[in-house]
Amino acid sequence: MVKSFDTSPKIKTPPSSKWLEPYRIYITDVDLDAVLYQCNVPGEPSIPTILHHGGMVTWKFRKDLFGENKYDCSFAWLKKGTYELKTMAFNVFDEEVVKMCGWNLFELNRCYWLVTQSGAYFSKRNETFLFVSDDNWRYMYEWK
Repeated sequence: MVKSFDTSPKIKTPPSSKWLEPYRIYITDVDLDAVLYQCNVPGEPSIPTILHHGGMVTWKFRKDLFGENKYDCSFAWLKKGTYELKTMAFNVFDEEVVKMCGWNLFELNRCYWLVTQSGAYFSKRNETFLFVSDDNWRYMYEWK
């Protein structure tokens, strides 16, 4: 069972596009004890937060008319046993993610990110993450 924690900053909807392209971002910690994440949202305070095993952070917003929405997140994780610090950072939403998520003007476009021991995966469908080879989940980023 995945527990949902909405610990994300409250993102303001750009006033120029209230009817256009609603999006929801989901980030889930699949198999890490805890991961420290920080998402940079223009005009909002950026606060490092801990996401625990099975936890999820999510937020909803509307894409602005000029495609200037860009949300980047950084992640840090202490690898168990070795205590080696692993990090990764990437855009959870930008014009490239829009192409993968969908571009429906009248329905909610969902973008799913999974953070795992092997890295970050993306999907536009919320289906069970069973195998790395699952066609639904695309491996996107690795830990450094």
